[in-house]
Order: sequence, then C-alpha cells, then structure tokens
Amino acid sequence: MNCMIEKKISKFKDSLVFFDKNMHPAFGIKKILFDGNSKFQKIQVAEFYGLGKGLILNGESQFFETDEELYHSSFVEPVLKNKVVEKILILGGGDGGVAREALKHSIKEIKIVDIDERVTEVAKKYFKNFRKVFSNPKVKIINQDAFHFVLNNDERFDVIFVDLTDFEIKESSRQVNRLYQIGFIKSVKKLLRKNGVLVYQISGYYTYPEAVKHMRKVFKNVFKSSHVYGVFIPTFFDLWCFIAGSDKQMDLAADKSSKMFNVFEITKKPEQVKTL
Repeated sequence: MNCMIEKKISKFKDSLVFFDKNMHPAFGIKKILFDGNSKFQKIQVAEFYGLGKGLILNGESQFFETDEELYHSSFVEPVLKNKVVEKILILGGGDGGVAREALKHSIKEIKIVDIDERVTEVAKKYFKNFRKVFSNPKVKIINQDAFHFVLNNDERFDVIFVDLTDFEIKESSRQVNRLYQIGFIKSVKKLLRKNGVLVYQISGYYTYPEAVKHMRKVFKNVFKSSHVYGVFIPTFFDLWCFIAGSDKQMDLAADKSSKMFNVFEITKKPEQVKTL
C-alpha cells in the first residue's frame, strides 16, 4: 500500500495525521520512532493510535502491528499447511514476518535475500514480534539484490516466497518492477525443486487491479497450476492478493478448514470477484 508520511503529514489539533495516496481515512500518529535512510531507501517507524507501530519504506506502508500477522500468515499458511517442506527461500521479507510464519512449520532451512540490511536492523529494534526470527539457527539472511541472486544461483528450494514492495504498472521506472516480469519469474522457477511452489504477494485487488491481473496472466504462462488467493487487510483498506504457482496440480480452494483466506477467480470487473 503506497502511503506518504513525509509530505502528507499535516497538523490537526496538535496531532500528526497520516493519509495514503488514495486519500483513505487518516491514521493518527502518536509518535515517530525512527526516521532515517539506508543506501537504498527511506525507512520510517511510527506509532499509530489504535494500530501499534508501523514500518514505512519510501513512503509505502509495509505493515502495522494490529494486523501484520493476518497478512503474513495468510501469505504463508495456505501453501505450507499440511505440507512436507525442508528448504524455503524468501526474496525480500527482510523484516522477518514471512520467515516467522514459516518457522511455525517443520522447516529445516530458510534463506532470506533482502538488499537492505538496515531494514532488518530496524525490525529487530522496533518490532519485538520478529526478533526471535533473526536469532534462529535455521534462518540465514543474505543482503543482496534478489534479482542478481536469482540469476547467479543454482540452489533448489521447496517453496519460494516473494515479499517485495508493490508492483505498479503505471510507474515503469520502479526498479522492483523487473522482479514481476515473466523473464525473471521463469528464472525463479528454475530454483524450485520438482513440484515446488512459487508464491508472490501481488498487491490489493481494488487498489491495483492491473497488477493483480498481470501476475495472474504471467503465472498462467509459467506454471501448469496457479491460484490467486487473498484476505482483507483492514489497515490496507483492500483485499490483499497472493498468487501461488506450481507444475504440480494445486487446489487451495479444497482446504475448507481455514476461514483466513479465500481463493478466487480474476474477472474483468473488480466488483465481480468470484470466490471459489
């Protein structure tokens, strides 16, 4: 979700007010805890009224404490539940949220590839729910551009999660966009073991419908089986979407034991989203 802290903050009755770029209802800021820059991006942590702390990268909110577990568990659980998985690769995810959820399963090894070590440092300092991830011996963090890591690596993984900042078709200059293109996704697929699964977060269905449809089309071209699934994230004001692809037949919709997420079809009109 794209939000601006620096330019969109305004004073109102001695309180800081935080609007996202789509002018959704404002979040009241209690205190700015961290405001700095790494070699790659601007990093901010703020404490919000009623939402706990939130992580902001380059003006884009990554998560808020009040519902970050809903986001991260919905991302991971549909794919790992009742599965035998030994090795996981996470591209992005330097805050540790995806890794934390994966560690709830019988995983032998997790590699996190995130270009910015400062994000990990900030997450460890300000978000206690993630701290144990970074001291877990099963977890290895590699501070490298995920694009170059994939192109120069031949290790194989059972599941690969891609938790990057949002893909925005209208902003073609964004460096992250190259990691959402078919050529790169084919390269990521090569790092999967037989019947492995690749999972992307692909933005909000109503805020970024073009991005969701783009990724649906790409995964249909790359994998024999793919599913879009999503969950409503209150602080994002949207049905947040993920897509899983594999050359082994998947049926995420068959798992009726979880009310956490929905598997759905992409239709021409967002209001016609069909839950399976």
